[in-house]
Amino acid sequence: MDILSSKTIVLLSATAEDSLFSNEEYSVIVEHACQIVLQSADQAEKPLKLLFPNKDVNKIQESYTGLMTLIVEAAKNDLQSDQIELLLDDCNYLPDRKDIFVAIYNGNKNEVRRHLSTFGVDSPRIVDLGWRLDYHLKNNQMYKVNTLNYSISLKQEDGDTIDFQCSKEELQNMISKLKEAAKIMERASQF
Repeated sequence: MDILSSKTIVLLSATAEDSLFSNEEYSVIVEHACQIVLQSADQAEKPLKLLFPNKDVNKIQESYTGLMTLIVEAAKNDLQSDQIELLLDDCNYLPDRKDIFVAIYNGNKNEVRRHLSTFGVDSPRIVDLGWRLDYHLKNNQMYKVNTLNYSISLKQEDGDTIDFQCSKEELQNMISKLKEAAKIMERASQF
């Protein structure tokens, strides 16, 4: 599994044994890293120096960097416990450390995934299209107009709809532009 960079594996390897942190301290660090990823103000604002006053701040920051990267990548890829344990094996984690990480991660996984889903630049996806042809006999001043308009309703994946009206010429113009875009996408996918 090539989810983690070699640098992240090195950073995580430093937290694999009891030499840097006891299991209790490691548990606090993992929980705090989850809270930082989730941007929980009460947890994330505690300075590292206050949590571990007798530890080297650089080592703590490196540990956080590795742990937060693992948390984000595991959540992004929806990894299961056994897959996470395999990643931690690559970092020479002891069984008790793996159990601590997996337990805390699983307790926060859904919330982290929900939080990550709020990021990005995903455009809304259109899942359905509805249309109808409207024939206008008269306008609101009671003048005879006899025009055709299309009412288009684009239904999005999130349940929202985009409604608009257009004339036959405007609809034909939009269709030709969509066909042109489809051709360009087809050509681009061949590379």
